[in-house]
Amino acid sequence: MPTPFLIKHVRLVRSYVRMSFKKSTEYKFNVVTNALGYFSSMIAWIFFWDFLFGNIKELGEWKYPMLLLMIGFLYLSDALWQIFWYTISFSSDIMKGNLDLYLVRPVHPLYGLVMKELQLYSLIPAMFGIVLIVYTLTKYYSIAVLNFAVALLMCAVAAAMLGVFYSIIMSLAFWLGKISAIRTVFRSFQIMQRYPLDIFSMAVRGFFTFVVPLYFFGTAQVLAVLGSKSTAAGYLMLEVVVFVFWLFVWHITWSQGVRRYESYGG
Repeated sequence: MPTPFLIKHVRLVRSYVRMSFKKSTEYKFNVVTNALGYFSSMIAWIFFWDFLFGNIKELGEWKYPMLLLMIGFLYLSDALWQIFWYTISFSSDIMKGNLDLYLVRPVHPLYGLVMKELQLYSLIPAMFGIVLIVYTLTKYYSIAVLNFAVALLMCAVAAAMLGVFYSIIMSLAFWLGKISAIRTVFRSFQIMQRYPLDIFSMAVRGFFTFVVPLYFFGTAQVLAVLGSKSTAAGYLMLEVVVFVFWLFVWHITWSQGVRRYESYGG
């Protein structure tokens, strides 16, 4: 049964969505240019793989339609994460003492921080990803509804996991102050999510599965949607286990960090 604390947070979503919609529609040209930027980037990667597969037949066990699926799942997962983009930027609020306003509210302070910067227009590139996925599945494969549903759920979990992962990095500001360099290092790893990580060594795959969890931004979804039901369930369970681990790390990091923040008064 939902607790009053949880119900309170859910009810606030409507207000945050309304605020985000007003912000997005205030500068319509910015929304259009962002959407075109996502679309152009997606088309560029499709051309890249199309050119590459014009010279080779497959990349490891990956064929051209699988790469199209990977691009679709990647852009869907990334767009879902971009809705809550402030998980990668709130370290400045910690440094400037801006948490005071959120610590006195009857909601989780990080929830208030991230939701106030909700970016709903990221749903547009998410739709681009879904269109590419459905197109590829219908043209080259057949859609297994259960596997497809599992893959979409994995996209949502992946987005949440990356948000939690960056929240941990941002929370290091409680101890280290400015951590933009650390963020840049981890951001640079995200280029790897544009490639099928199964083609790399076991060590590389392990690193991008458990340390920097980018394996779940395209690669795992393709293997899940094209595999058997048990395969899809296995990938989902692995993702959930990794997510729960990082959620636990975030809980400890944030809890200890907030105590430190209170100790010097913001």
